[in-house]
Amino acid sequence: MLSASSPPQAYEVLSKRLRSIEDIPLKVSAVQPLDSAFRYTSVYPPEPHPLAEEKASDRRTLKTFAPSCIKPLEVMIQLEGSGNWPTDEVAIEKTKTAFLLKIGESLQNDWGMTCIASEDSVNVLVSGYAFRLKIWHERGLSLLSKESGNDLSNRTSLTDKQLFIQSQHSSMISGLQARHSIYGPVVRLAKRWIASHFFSACLVEEAVELLVASIFLKPLPFHAPLSRITGFLRFLRLLSEYDWTFSPLVIDINNDLGANEEKEIAVRMC
Repeated sequence: MLSASSPPQAYEVLSKRLRSIEDIPLKVSAVQPLDSAFRYTSVYPPEPHPLAEEKASDRRTLKTFAPSCIKPLEVMIQLEGSGNWPTDEVAIEKTKTAFLLKIGESLQNDWGMTCIASEDSVNVLVSGYAFRLKIWHERGLSLLSKESGNDLSNRTSLTDKQLFIQSQHSSMISGLQARHSIYGPVVRLAKRWIASHFFSACLVEEAVELLVASIFLKPLPFHAPLSRITGFLRFLRLLSEYDWTFSPLVIDINNDLGANEEKEIAVRMC
């Protein structure tokens, strides 16, 4: 029998267990979900899978049809600060791998959780869901600006940069969703339309979320949408009428940019 937990509930269980791990050199200081399911913009919200249950009895007998693959929900981990981290980018990545292996081992030993490790992440099964744990370290981001001829070094730096961008994006979209409850349904409808017209290769889901955000942040001459249909129609109107060739669309979710800064961005992009 499947558990009745939702992704946020399963995430809370995982987050508490990660923070309580004691047998690693640096404790987990922050945990953040990055998957769109946690910001309510996933077209098909994940459902618990019988093979991802923590109880062994749930794995032995499948009474209903279940997909053969489980989509992992990405989660970013940040560790306590320390001056003992290596300065080399490749060494940083290897150190993060060692931490992930130890975290997975602790979860298995302390709570009997199933963990599957890879070179840059650990997949953990919790209450019917699979979570993919990745570690972000700020030093890897600071080293990104340094030139390097090593392809592996470039890849590891870009990994930290990508995690940082995902973290910022997820936080901003979650905040917008909290202010506009209809935002999530509009995004899901927009993503479904994009996919049905085979535009997914051109517009990744984060881009769709930002495009929809613009009609809530700058709704003039209208008010912010109050229904999913209204929001979806304005999304289509934005795609069809905006001057994409000469006017970059600046989306300032947190109102951090002034008028001069937006103009400067527009000049640089043109």
